Amino acid sequence: MLRKVVCPLLTVCLFCLALSSCSSKNAYALTVEGAEVPPEVYAYYLDKVHSKPAAYGLVLSPAEGKLHEKAAQLCAEYVAVNSLFSQLGMNLGFEDKISVSQAVNSRWRLFSHHYETIGVSKQTLAKIEGCAAAEKALFLKFYDTGGLKAVGEEEARAYYEQNYIAFRAINGYLTKTDEDGKTVPLTDTEKNALKSRFDAMAVDVADGKSFESVGLEFAAEQSYSQGRSGTTVIKKGDNSYPEGFYDAVAALKTGFPTVLEFDGYLFLVVREEPFGNEEATYNEYRAECLKALKGDEFDEDIAKHASAYPVTENDRVIRQVSKKVLGPETSR
Repeated sequence: MLRKVVCPLLTVCLFCLALSSCSSKNAYALTVEGAEVPPEVYAYYLDKVHSKPAAYGLVLSPAEGKLHEKAAQLCAEYVAVNSLFSQLGMNLGFEDKISVSQAVNSRWRLFSHHYETIGVSKQTLAKIEGCAAAEKALFLKFYDTGGLKAVGEEEARAYYEQNYIAFRAINGYLTKTDEDGKTVPLTDTEKNALKSRFDAMAVDVADGKSFESVGLEFAAEQSYSQGRSGTTVIKKGDNSYPEGFYDAVAALKTGFPTVLEFDGYLFLVVREEPFGNEEATYNEYRAECLKALKGDEFDEDIAKHASAYPVTENDRVIRQVSKKVLGPETSR
């Protein structure tokens, strides 16, 4: 489907996207379908592959040539995404632009020294993040409602119901800090008292007392800061809760307060209907569901089209980039 949409006249489209504004001769690392890819973009992707080769299907310490091969592939995919985005006349919305700006500022604040060391500017980082936002928008253009390859609503809702749970929870700790600052288990007496308190809270909620007020009362008793008693949604495999938590909550009947115990924790949990709570609407997670269902297919389509683009390397520039990214002993 993508092949029918992509036009071979990529250079015109890429001009609009400013993939390369270099005016000096040979001031590019690659040309992809005739479009110039700047050294900074190449440096970003080469560093990305070098940092986590396994994530790109490479061995732990890949040969230098493999790193360059994979970096060139990612650059071609960068071109493919930006090209198609322009071809379809798409633009990032205001919220998307805000998200891009926030992502760039956050990454630059944390990693600016590293990026400057490998020769990647904040402006180039903004292009990379902009491409990522364009890719997300493209995906929805194809697979969201009314898209060229739209996922059926029943399929998306079924995936959500099978892989996400919505719940409210109050948690307590079965440990404490001793006078030496070490974390130690509660005594049996303390543990039993806490369990009795949770059982009493479950009764209060079952009798109609609001979950929020019960949570606030417990937080005050324990000198906690105000806990989160609103609806939480997690996906199967989420590791922010103890092992087994997802399956235990998924097995509960909706609307019934239940006390669950895990290593070091007690939880008072009320499972909610998957589509029945305004705070945890399916729509908030719908894009995630679509990505889980069709993300691999989309990625394969982008990679397939990118692989068809002729790529020409500028060895002189790539050698210079390699010395910054991989070190001065690079062989290229």
